Amino acid sequence: MTKILYLLSLLLLLLFLLLQDAVASDQVTSDSLKIHRLLADYADSIDRKNWIKYRDLFTQDAFIDYTAAGGKKGNVDEVAKWMEKVFNIMDSQHLISNIQVNFLSTQEKATVRAAFNNPCTVKYLPFLQPFFTTVGWYIVDVKRTMHDQEPGRGTWRIEHLQEEILFNSVQVAVPVILTIIIGVVYTICRWWCMESGSDL
Repeated sequence: MTKILYLLSLLLLLLFLLLQDAVASDQVTSDSLKIHRLLADYADSIDRKNWIKYRDLFTQDAFIDYTAAGGKKGNVDEVAKWMEKVFNIMDSQHLISNIQVNFLSTQEKATVRAAFNNPCTVKYLPFLQPFFTTVGWYIVDVKRTMHDQEPGRGTWRIEHLQEEILFNSVQVAVPVILTIIIGVVYTICRWWCMESGSDL
C-alpha cells in the first residue's frame, strides 16, 4: 500500500511539473505574440500618422533614439512632435520582420531585435518613388505595464527604442536632378552677371 501511495505521489508530482511547463510555455507564446503586435502597431501608427496611438505605445518614461538615421532623440512627446512635422511632407511604409524576443528572468521585461525596411516618398515629388529607403534594425526594450494585476496580465509597452542602420539609399534620379538644377542655376547666374558686367 505504501509503495502504491509513493508511486501515485511521484505521478502527481510529474503531472504537476508537466502542467506547469505547459502553462509557462503558453505564457511565453502569448507574450511573444503581444510583442509582435506591439511592433506592428508601432509601424502602423507612423505610416497612418496616428500620433496619439504612437504615444500610447510607449511607457511614460520611455526614451527614443532615431539619431542613427539622422533623426531626433528624446522622450516620447519630444520625438512625437518632431515626427509629426517630418511626416507631414512624407509618406512611409515600415516593414518589420525577423523579430527576436528575449525575455528577462521575471518575464515582465524583454529585449527585442527586429529588422525593418522603410521606403519613403516626399509628397511634392510624386515622380520620385520611393525618394529614399532606410534599412536596419530596431533595438527595443519592452515591459509589461499595470503590474498590480495578476502575472501574465497587463499591456506590453516600449520603454526604449533605437535604430541600427544598415544603409540608406536615395532614388538614383535624385543626384541627377540636383546636378541639373545646380547647372541651370549656375548658367542663369553666369549669364546675368555677364549681362550686368558683374563677376560671378
